[in-house]
Amino acid sequence: MNKTAGLSIKFKLDVEKDAWNWWDACNNISHGMDWKQRIEPEIRRKIVGKSQKATYVFLIPYLENLYRKKNKRISSFINKNNVLFDRKLESGCARIELVMAKPIYRKDFTLYFTMFPRAPYCPKTGSIWFPYLWKDPMGTFLHELCHFQFIHYWRDKKTDVAKLSRTRFEFLKESLTVILDEDFLDLIEKKDQGYPVHKEFRTVLKKYWKANHNFEKLVEVGLQNLDKYC
Repeated sequence: MNKTAGLSIKFKLDVEKDAWNWWDACNNISHGMDWKQRIEPEIRRKIVGKSQKATYVFLIPYLENLYRKKNKRISSFINKNNVLFDRKLESGCARIELVMAKPIYRKDFTLYFTMFPRAPYCPKTGSIWFPYLWKDPMGTFLHELCHFQFIHYWRDKKTDVAKLSRTRFEFLKESLTVILDEDFLDLIEKKDQGYPVHKEFRTVLKKYWKANHNFEKLVEVGLQNLDKYC
């Protein structure tokens, strides 16, 4: 567990949480991404279109075997991330507070280790699925933290954002991570590119952000331009 300035992060290896990510990813398309294409066809066939319960019969033993095979690399990956978050968690969260002009909405987060290359999250529990060997773990965390903050302070507080349909809300939420490209490059390893489907909209937001650096107004600009792209 990492604890920094009242903030804490736990890394957990939970095979059922990992299995859920595989099952959900292979049976859903989101942000224009067909996630099941990221894994081998023979594994994909055992998951796509199957119930969660039926999939777990295959997936849990499969994942437990993977954990055993890659035990040393998994341990090294988790240890390196513990060191990384000890160094950068406090400054990363402080930067989010400064840039979004809102306090971090909670003090504790859980990062669930996953072997599937997708990072879903649950803002209510402060949980993020952390993919094995993904590059830029701090960038991944800050990307999801941006989402958590936006959900908590703009959607859940019943601003105009709360009036958006789920599709339009997701489009705006994912695009607002352009703030990481400009203000966090000393903390992350690469720019936050976002998803291809949001590219043109992100360009509009990035142009405004470079000139103004006001997140509240950036949200307004996003709302004003959303009809053109979503």
